[in-house]
Amino acid sequence: MGAPAPDPSWSCLDVNGHHHSWVLEPDRPWSLPTCRAVQFVEVFQGSEVRSLRYECASCGVPIEPGRIVETIREYMIDGREVTAADFFRCLDWVPMPPTLGNQSSQTVPSTPKAVRG
Repeated sequence: MGAPAPDPSWSCLDVNGHHHSWVLEPDRPWSLPTCRAVQFVEVFQGSEVRSLRYECASCGVPIEPGRIVETIREYMIDGREVTAADFFRCLDWVPMPPTLGNQSSQTVPSTPKAVRG
């Protein structure tokens, strides 16, 4: 499993209406131009642990930028590694449970959340 990377589809509006999203420019690392990165140092079990937290550069509201963890995808049939094309070709002839195509049967209903006023 890879390290967390910026999620290119992530964007948000903070509580003050400021828009934030990752930006990628050629030959430069990902950036959050509307945010300020603040480094925090905490001591955990006798060791320093450093972390970056982001806040809106305009108003200081904390921002939690979207990240994804890249994974390695392997396709196996009967314990043998196969290509993605072969795997999906086999799906065409393997009998599937009747609920597989019905997304509503795989959806967990949301739970009500308390609203603080």
